[in-house]
Amino acid sequence: GGDVEIFDIVVTLGNGEVYRPQTRLEFRDGSRTRVLDIPGKQRQIQTIELRYGNVRAGTRAQVQVWGKKN
Repeated sequence: GGDVEIFDIVVTLGNGEVYRPQTRLEFRDGSRTRVLDIPGKQRQIQTIELRYGNVRAGTRAQVQVWGKKN
């Protein structure tokens, strides 16, 4: 329902390692991001934390995270 800016992404892997891609992303309503590859060999994701905010006051953005199972 609105544009969103993602300030920080924290991915905690199954073995406890933390991956923080250095990125600052802005999305218009209905847009998608590029693929964010997790470094190393096949990894299990335990959690994903996003710090984000609405670009325009009065709007409410919705963020979805999709993964590909290899």
